[in-house]
Amino acid sequence: MNKILRLSWLLSMMFSVSLLFSQTETNLRQGEFMVQLKTTSDLQVIKDHYQNQGLTDIETISERFRIYLLKFDNLRTGQQAILQNLKLSEKVINAQFNHTLELREAQDNDTIPNDPGFGFQWGLQNTGQSGGLIDADIDATEAWAITKGGLTSLGDTIVVAVVDGGSDTDHEDLDFKRNWDDIPNNNIDDDHNGYKDDYLGWNAYYNTPVVPDHPHGTH
Repeated sequence: MNKILRLSWLLSMMFSVSLLFSQTETNLRQGEFMVQLKTTSDLQVIKDHYQNQGLTDIETISERFRIYLLKFDNLRTGQQAILQNLKLSEKVINAQFNHTLELREAQDNDTIPNDPGFGFQWGLQNTGQSGGLIDADIDATEAWAITKGGLTSLGDTIVVAVVDGGSDTDHEDLDFKRNWDDIPNNNIDDDHNGYKDDYLGWNAYYNTPVVPDHPHGTH
């Protein structure tokens, strides 16, 4: 009996802390939830199930990945109760609150590298330095104002995939990701992902693990 009481108290405390956290977050979009469904047909099931529980609108975020934005009358049903119900649904892969995101402010000198050759990289930041069109670039400095890599809020490593003609995998300025789950040059698909020896990536054009040393993908 004591164990049951302690467990009940613990679950009650966990729910209370979770509820308090959800109510004190300042960047929540009240009444909005993002869900990923198992199948497209599950959308109608969700709509039918929640239409009497304050569901007011459904927007498609990604049709391919079956991700939708559900909008509820937040004055009718508690935020935490809706989220828990969505997470427990057998039709839902994942569900979370919708948040408002804001870009942090950064000064130009915070995002310009100390690389003495950066001024020649007009593709990253074009100031007309080579007689070209100002701002005809990929807005790299603006992107670096958002993040310079590292980890996501969930602790996952941020990886940028480059789809190009090749790259210098040993370039000193590039932290080139290795597929540590695959052993190079043994002609075996060690990680069982369908590609043999994809230690450095995959050459989709020639269907080989050989990544060409190409300047276009490098810059």
